Amino acid sequence: MMGLLDKTLGAILTGTWVNIMCFTVEMILTWRYFTRYRDGILVVGPVILALASDTLSTASEMCSVYLYTIKHWGDIRYLLAQPITSSIWLVTTGVSAVITQLFLTVRVVRLTTNRAAQIVLGVSLAALSFSSLASTIWATKLLNEYPNYSDRNKLKRSVTTWLVLSVAADISITSSLVYQIWAVQRKHHVEFDSKLVGIINKLVIRTIETGCATTTVAVIALVVYLNDLEGNVSVGIGYSLGRFYTISMLLSLLGRQSDFRQNHLDASHERSTSGKSTFSRRPNAARAVERIQVSHSSIIHVEESVQMDGLSPGRRPGTAEAKPYTLGGGDYKEKSDGNAHMDV
Repeated sequence: MMGLLDKTLGAILTGTWVNIMCFTVEMILTWRYFTRYRDGILVVGPVILALASDTLSTASEMCSVYLYTIKHWGDIRYLLAQPITSSIWLVTTGVSAVITQLFLTVRVVRLTTNRAAQIVLGVSLAALSFSSLASTIWATKLLNEYPNYSDRNKLKRSVTTWLVLSVAADISITSSLVYQIWAVQRKHHVEFDSKLVGIINKLVIRTIETGCATTTVAVIALVVYLNDLEGNVSVGIGYSLGRFYTISMLLSLLGRQSDFRQNHLDASHERSTSGKSTFSRRPNAARAVERIQVSHSSIIHVEESVQMDGLSPGRRPGTAEAKPYTLGGGDYKEKSDGNAHMDV
């Protein structure tokens, strides 16, 4: 009996503790975002929706623990089944995931300059995300029909499909962003500048690292679930999955201000030492690279319109007539804090 409680109540109780810590971090980041930025509805909307979904998900998890350990404590029959709050957690986790994935998909599409590639990437990535959400709804429906832990095997196919599609979407988005970062290096011909090459490589590493966060959690949850269908260890791990998605999105949005300040400090230092503005001396391709910001399954923001100085294969900046070029499109806006941003 005690072993059964360890795998059911113990697992979800521990998962709730971890989720509360993640949700606290999410609330702090959300407060910082809304007090520092005034973005358009296409950026604010996903943040609000993800926060609402995560709030409902966290409440359902806490209710599950309350029902098991307080209201129905000692009721063996109740402990052998899953309450309706488990269904709420499952579907809200899928919603949080798809919100972040679609948010990232829009950024991938806007960063891509080829029209055909935009359509292919947008449709493919969106299809993966919505398929993952559909699998979550499918699993939720089966969970309502078969709430007993002994019937967990009937949910095996739907849960496996959900997590596999979610991982596939994350990997696809990360891979697309890595490719686009490398495309910046090729298109702007920055191989002659070792510093810019270093920045490109750093962005690639950051993209892969952040892209692995939600993927790793989902894979671990899937492996544990398939190894023990009737246990709640996989559920405890999955309790924080939705929060990982939202936190990574918020970290990317908040990273714009810190990057701007760092660039400003670097430029001020170089001006003070040389007596000239380094920004005007740098190749405009450098500005493009420096204004790309990446975080999590990886969000890219291009925050500055870029004017290319006639860059072409075998030709360096300043040797041809300047041609205007905007990387990835987007709306260039002057924020209330005086910082210029271009959100892709």
